[in-house]
Amino acid sequence: MNIKTSRVFKFMLLILTIGIIFFQFVKAGQEFQGYISNKVWPDRSLDAVSRSADVAYGSNFLAYINFLKKEIPPNAKVVDTRTFGLPQYDDSQFLQYFLLPRLVTVQADSSCPGISSLKACLQSMAGAYVYFIYGSNFNLSSSVPDTLSVLPFDTKIGVLTPHQAGAGQ
Repeated sequence: MNIKTSRVFKFMLLILTIGIIFFQFVKAGQEFQGYISNKVWPDRSLDAVSRSADVAYGSNFLAYINFLKKEIPPNAKVVDTRTFGLPQYDDSQFLQYFLLPRLVTVQADSSCPGISSLKACLQSMAGAYVYFIYGSNFNLSSSVPDTLSVLPFDTKIGVLTPHQAGAGQ
């Protein structure tokens, strides 16, 4: 290659590189604009806790948290049955952040010593202000005591409420 061909080749390579970089900036700008218009702008009116739920885990998680806040009184105890299979639902300390001032605990084998069935365990833990959140791995047909009512959020998740407590008290 002679010097003139080498300069033309380098110039063409420079133009191609600048074109690729420009294309990347345009695509990144379009993605960012979509994110701003679809996520950040609509969330501007939400409180900080709701924004963090929506941005980190999506609108379905935010809707579930809002459902729980509406249906469970602030002075209630929330028992996590750990039947969701997803960390954001099965971690009681994580849920505690989103459901304050409600107290969130975990239903574990140690919660009901000597009781073998989940139904009997839930019955022993039930009370006027005790609510159980359940997920898709929870067997509704065999695990719900007569003292609790099923309040579904969707077909897979929901909350077990005491009969005497009305929604949103």
